[in-house]
Amino acid sequence: MRLPISSLLACCLAALLAAAPCGAKDIKVKVRQPGTLAKQVGAEKKLTATAVTIVGALNNDDLRFLREMCGRDAEGKATKGKVRTVNLHGVTFVPGGEPFFSLDGRGCTATSAHAIPRGLFYQCPLDSIVLPARTDSIGERAFYETLVRRVTLPDYVVMGTDAFYHDLGLTHLTIGACRKVNSEVIARAFGACHNLAHVEIGNVAFVGGITFPNWQGLETVRFTGRVGHIDGYAFQNNPRLRSVVFEGTVLDTGGEQVLINCPEVREMVFNGPVLSTLYGTTMNCPKFQGYRVNNVVYSSGSPAYIPPTAAAQYANSSEWTQILEDLIAFIEECSRGDMRFLHNRVNWIGEKGKEMAMRTGHNDYVKRIDACLRNLPKFGKAYYLQSLREAATYNNSDDVEGPAFDYAPPTDPQLTRTRLFFNLDSIAGKGSDIDRMKRLMRWLHDEIRHDGSSPWPDCPYTAVELYKVAKRDKRGLNSRFLAIMLHEMYLAVGIPARYLTCLPKDYDSDPDCHVLCVAWSESLGKWVWMDPTYEAYVTDENGLLLHPGEVRRRLVNNQPVFVNEGANWNNENRTVKEDYIDEYMCKNLYYISSALHFKAEPEKKGEEINEYVTLRAYPSDGYMGIQTANETYFWSAPNN
Repeated sequence: MRLPISSLLACCLAALLAAAPCGAKDIKVKVRQPGTLAKQVGAEKKLTATAVTIVGALNNDDLRFLREMCGRDAEGKATKGKVRTVNLHGVTFVPGGEPFFSLDGRGCTATSAHAIPRGLFYQCPLDSIVLPARTDSIGERAFYETLVRRVTLPDYVVMGTDAFYHDLGLTHLTIGACRKVNSEVIARAFGACHNLAHVEIGNVAFVGGITFPNWQGLETVRFTGRVGHIDGYAFQNNPRLRSVVFEGTVLDTGGEQVLINCPEVREMVFNGPVLSTLYGTTMNCPKFQGYRVNNVVYSSGSPAYIPPTAAAQYANSSEWTQILEDLIAFIEECSRGDMRFLHNRVNWIGEKGKEMAMRTGHNDYVKRIDACLRNLPKFGKAYYLQSLREAATYNNSDDVEGPAFDYAPPTDPQLTRTRLFFNLDSIAGKGSDIDRMKRLMRWLHDEIRHDGSSPWPDCPYTAVELYKVAKRDKRGLNSRFLAIMLHEMYLAVGIPARYLTCLPKDYDSDPDCHVLCVAWSESLGKWVWMDPTYEAYVTDENGLLLHPGEVRRRLVNNQPVFVNEGANWNNENRTVKEDYIDEYMCKNLYYISSALHFKAEPEKKGEEINEYVTLRAYPSDGYMGIQTANETYFWSAPNN
């Protein structure tokens, strides 16, 4: 029997009313006295409200009640609370009351007025949140496994570990002004947010290489403000990425490739002016139609892809003025923050800006840029040398000794394969062990370019496979893989060798470390420094080759060290002691980390197959693995 239209409408209305919770509504609460949220909301609204806007200061009792409104109690159990939309724009946090939740056996409490406490909405099924206006940090797992769809982060907010982990509702992320965005920052806070599709980023000083690795849902990235420096390989393995847009000034970019394995990406757009870029080729991006530049470009390292603006257009001054004003703002921002990780690049960008100011007829900016550069924190040789000296000395009475370092013999089948594949006996040639080391280092340095921004190769980490990938893809390798290759080549011709990771004191905020080799010289009875990135070794005033520990000691004691005359980067720029040792390695000799086992393929992608020892001066915290201040143990002679 067919019902009349009026009856159908009545049935539909009845069904909707039955599905809607009785008395469901949005509520607004002004908390005048911390601890009174429960009293002001009341028992009925606590269970019927679907959205809440709160103004005032909340203590731990209020936060416990708020969690219950949002579907979880203090023990993490589900409640009947139906609130899915929370507006905390006018909220601050104050101490008082019992912990509102417990994570890993520790009570969660409010810690400061503008910090979202750790675990606040842990597993609460929220779908919308407005953060407090003055939020300066978001605690560990504060939004862990929620369903928040859109997140807008205030300027310079500090993100805790797993802050939004596994938020499968998240599709849009807006990041305010920030100093650094890289894979560590993003992955630490937004891991497993598989549906995150659209990201916007405001003024940012630094965007690291491989910032969005393997983000399956990512579709668009838009930089709405100024970009100080963005590395190469920033986007990698993003199967749905369609476009990257820069709305503001881009002051500097890194290596030639920025898009890797992004099959749907069609364009990268520059709507703002560009001071300097090296971007050019892409890798495995079949739909990429090229870079669209809607503004001026001062300097391009890949003019076939991004042509620089013709000199005849320099007369149009507004775009050039915009670059210079943004450059000054960028340097001023760096002078106010802890920017050690970007120190050398800031100076380079400033010099590039001065060059542009002169060429475009804006001479008045040269003095302004110089003044800004002078105000930068001094993180050069004096700072790094002082850090080494304050770390005191090593302590050979330190009883922390790990197991012995071991080295595969040249008869090992994999090393035999390496020796034959490269014909290493011919490359190494005759003569002293030092001569053979130098020839092998020079050959590798000339065969494979160093590219510090390059992604980790998708192959076994053996010398042969790394070589094949570099040649096949016409790509470079970073210092770690060059050192792994060289150490294996040394082992294959019977020279014990290690690859060492040399790190700064502030390794947790400064991602720029360096990896080099040391090889055992039977003729000298000691380890010697061999760096394939720069075809470099280091000596004392008598020409005696040194290892990194000896160089470190000499720097601390103000004794001379020398770099070989032929040291260079990619056969393009000469490597001089003032840059290489006095600043770069002086910074990166605070910690020295070594594997324990040296052989072909000492590391495997995604697997921990090696053990590590870090040499650090007491009482420094250390880096990874076994911590020792005993340099006698660390630099012990190979016993096999």
